[in-house]
Amino acid sequence: MDTLPNYFVANPYIADRTAFEAYYNYVHLDDCVDSIADSHYLLKIAIEIIEIWKVTLFKQ
Repeated sequence: MDTLPNYFVANPYIADRTAFEAYYNYVHLDDCVDSIADSHYLLKIAIEIIEIWKVTLFKQ
């Protein structure tokens, strides 16, 4: 697994390190679960991930 550098230089496309990490580590949830998964189930997983990010970023 690649690791990110300790520094970040903003550019016109990615304004901060958080945006870069979100871009770099993006996940397509429908690639991780059964193709017949209910869209509400995928939304629930996405919301749970966002909550984890929120707590983690708040700590940082």
